[in-house]
Amino acid sequence: MAEHDEGPPKIAREAPIQQEVTHGTGVQSALTSTVPPAAEDALAIARSLITAGVPVFRARPALDADGNWNPSGGSNGSGYRLPSGWQHTKPDPAVLDRWQPGEALAAVMGHAVDVLDVDSHKGGDSSKLDLQMEDAWPTVLGIQRTPSGGTHDIINPLRAGSRDGFAKGVDHKGGKDDGSSRGFIWIAPTLKLSKVTGEVAAYRWEQPPALDQLDPADASGAAIAEMIHAARQPANPERKQDPAEAYDAMTPERRVTVDRYIASAVAGVTDELEFSASMGPEARDFRGRGWEKIQADAAMRLGSLARADWNGYTVADALADFEEAAPTDGGWTSADVREKFNAQVHRGAPAAMPVLTGGAVSNDPVDGLEAKVREALERLQVNEEARRRFNEQNRNTPEMPEAVSLADLLAANLDAPRWRIERMWPANARVNLVASAKAGKTTMTANLVGSLADGGDFLGHHVTPLQPGEWVTIFDTEMTELQLQDWYRDLGLQNADRVRLVPIMGRATGLNFLEDEPLQQLVGRYAGAHTYILDPVGPVLSGLGLDENSNTDVQRFLSAWDTFVTLMGGKESVIVHHAGHSAERARGASAFLGSGSAIWTLTSDDPNDPNTQRNFRAMGRDVNIPVTPLRYDPFTRRLSLASISRAQHQKEEKFSRLSEAVLEVVAGKPGVTAGEIEKYLRANRVPFRNGEGGGVAKQACERGLLRMQQDGPAKRFFLVVADQG
Repeated sequence: MAEHDEGPPKIAREAPIQQEVTHGTGVQSALTSTVPPAAEDALAIARSLITAGVPVFRARPALDADGNWNPSGGSNGSGYRLPSGWQHTKPDPAVLDRWQPGEALAAVMGHAVDVLDVDSHKGGDSSKLDLQMEDAWPTVLGIQRTPSGGTHDIINPLRAGSRDGFAKGVDHKGGKDDGSSRGFIWIAPTLKLSKVTGEVAAYRWEQPPALDQLDPADASGAAIAEMIHAARQPANPERKQDPAEAYDAMTPERRVTVDRYIASAVAGVTDELEFSASMGPEARDFRGRGWEKIQADAAMRLGSLARADWNGYTVADALADFEEAAPTDGGWTSADVREKFNAQVHRGAPAAMPVLTGGAVSNDPVDGLEAKVREALERLQVNEEARRRFNEQNRNTPEMPEAVSLADLLAANLDAPRWRIERMWPANARVNLVASAKAGKTTMTANLVGSLADGGDFLGHHVTPLQPGEWVTIFDTEMTELQLQDWYRDLGLQNADRVRLVPIMGRATGLNFLEDEPLQQLVGRYAGAHTYILDPVGPVLSGLGLDENSNTDVQRFLSAWDTFVTLMGGKESVIVHHAGHSAERARGASAFLGSGSAIWTLTSDDPNDPNTQRNFRAMGRDVNIPVTPLRYDPFTRRLSLASISRAQHQKEEKFSRLSEAVLEVVAGKPGVTAGEIEKYLRANRVPFRNGEGGGVAKQACERGLLRMQQDGPAKRFFLVVADQG
């Protein structure tokens, strides 16, 4: 292990606190040297938890090679490095005195309180609601909102041990009375990467824990404790091991076969441990595990073999094999290895006895792999066929129109509007709006909604407004009700009754129109609008388990969205999506650009400058607006298109920026050449690119501010005002 420079790091090592966090395309001031007021409040709550008997520990940030915080690095991609032995943390308020901005705080469960971790993006909200309807959700003492939009519900201890996924989208973090099966939660003011938005956000207390209501005798969580216990039972609890199959009762030949199987199984585990020695701190195996998770799983698997009575393998044997194969270095010692083993060896049920055909079991890993592949393939085929039959029985398709002859179509008097927005949005069609980061997506969408409700124009193009009795419904996946209220109040809509908002931030999984039953519920709840807007689409794709980089998944989604809109009686829709790294095209699969009747693109010249120029472009069937600068009124939040193209705007901006300096040079040095102008600009530290000084001087001649005189090969510039003076 010692010869590997990139081996497992010392997890508890100190790391310097950075002043800035590099993530994505910009630098976020997330790790700072001062403690903001919100963090002070969070630290006060953390101190109250410690006082109540809840252990709290610090975790150092995971840093990249440049010393910047890596929010997806560290232990299990958390952005932080867990300290060794965190399970044995004692309540100590001095931990908070040593905490520095940029570090994480975590609370160990199973002492004074437990937590029910509700992952909204995994369907946890629905599970929580079901349990509440059954009066099975325990008394909640406090609620913490997670960066991914879920919640940590603080409850009295269940003494059932931690269990992830005991209900869909709901984990339990707790512990047992013997100190095993501990779990922890990150607590405010910790920053984490949101699994929904991909942005860094903070944990925050929505309802600080009411620790004066702690009640060790509280039985309101008994039903969930039973669910956790049931989730730990073997898949086939009725399958009892035959006493005759106990190792001591086997024939010598049978024991030899079992011993060979155990040797092969142990070799597979130790091979994984030895492989982990070559992994760097941020490396992952094909199952997404880091080196520490590989060690934990290995200890669990060896322990499950050792606790089964159908073989002669003991816990002492398992510990010896684990210690021999698990890698160590100066930061991860043999003591850490033993502690990891002891923490995991009793995890899970004892290993089930394999099927011994004819008194023998195959040791050939190739045979075993092939058998597993065949089983997995059969399961996939069964699931696919079941899905096909289910869809066939429950498919909800819109009524198909009759075929019409072209002659009849051409002769028909179709006086319906051709455009919702003249030369931008064809009537009865879908538009895809692609916006780069911080380019003004929310402003653009709000302006669009205002124009649909009140009419007038949108970016200078005539809008056919919604008629009385018609409305637009917006599914907003990023903004809260308070934010929506502020934005639309500033727009001053005259027909606000024509707009209906569905804020689903953190609940995007509920917009599941891919399956029949939830589709029917959604149609029943939201049908009747003329126009539907989804802003933005990313959280819904993620919540439905679809890959935005897969054309198959995206095409399936877009087709289902169009069907969904049609079933609700909608005529038109807009799907908003974030741009990719190029900022000029949609993030992910190209299907976003290949569908819809028009593609609107919103970009900024410099995403890191809040005052940078924003630009708009529209393309599609009979739609062609070149890249054009946008104008913004901050008081009304209204947008308009500039009367010149982006190229003309950039030329005008360059002239405005340099003309005053150029005119000053010419006024002070009549007869200067373009090269001399740039020399003076450079000496006075005026920022410009080579050739721009001479170009602005020529523009000034065109505008009558300067005149140019040929002097042999040289062109000299003079101030027109001086000549006239």
